Amino acid sequence: MPFPERFGKIMMVGYPMNVTRYPYSTGDFFLFQLDLEIRVIKLLKRHGLKVVYKMHPERQREAGGVFEDLADEVLTEPFEKVYGYADALFFGCITSTTFGFALCTQLPILVIDIQGTNWNREAYELLKRRCVMIPALFDESNRIQFDEDLLLGELGQRPRVPDFAYVEEVMK
Repeated sequence: MPFPERFGKIMMVGYPMNVTRYPYSTGDFFLFQLDLEIRVIKLLKRHGLKVVYKMHPERQREAGGVFEDLADEVLTEPFEKVYGYADALFFGCITSTTFGFALCTQLPILVIDIQGTNWNREAYELLKRRCVMIPALFDESNRIQFDEDLLLGELGQRPRVPDFAYVEEVMK
C-alpha cells in the first residue's frame, strides 16, 4: 500500500515503562503497552514506514535497548522539543502528559481506543473529530488487538486538517 509522502515518519509516543498499574484507564499497564508498541512498530516497518520511538525521558534505564533495533530512531528528549520530527503521532495510551500538547499541534494523531474505556461521551465525540480512533479490545490471551488494515488504511489516506473543537471546548 503506497503512503502519501506526508506519512514518511510515524512517531510512537512510548508508554512510561514502570510497574504501576493504573486502574482508571483500560490497558494502562506497561506489559500491555510494550506488547502493543512492539507489534505496531513491526507492522509499520513491514509496510515501509519509518518509525520514531519517543521514549519517556525518565524510563531510559527500563526501556533502553528494547526499541533501538526495532525503530528507525529512538528519541529521549522531551516530547515538546521533538514532536516535529514526525509526520503523524501514534498513542497506544492517551494518559501520557504529552497527549494534551499533541492535540494542540497540526500533526495527525492515531489512538488505540480499547473497548471498555470509560469515556466522557461528549468529550469522546469531540476527540474523534481530532484523532483517528482505532478500535481495539483484549483477546483471550489478554493482548490488545486492533484491525491492522484499518490502521494502515488510515495512514494511506491524505491527512485531514485538524479539528480543534476538542481543544477549544474541553481544554479551554
